[in-house]
Amino acid sequence: PHEREEVGRLPQRVQSLAGVPGCLADDDGRLFVGCSEGVLELLLVQPAGKGRMPTADFLRGYGGRLGGHLKCPSTNNPRDRSDM
Repeated sequence: PHEREEVGRLPQRVQSLAGVPGCLADDDGRLFVGCSEGVLELLLVQPAGKGRMPTADFLRGYGGRLGGHLKCPSTNNPRDRSDM
């Protein structure tokens, strides 16, 4: 039961990930990754050396280290972070 949400319904900063593979953004407890065509929402993550966990739990523990937007190789966004 996978759900598809049209990119136009996502927040603007999440929509901007479309076409930027590997770029991550979090929004209201949700984590998204840009793909060459569209955006994927990560529902579960598994940090190195840890077990799988819901993305919301991961963001509560690690979210402060993510920032609003991680460094994306093909953007010049001033909010990008180079330390991650």
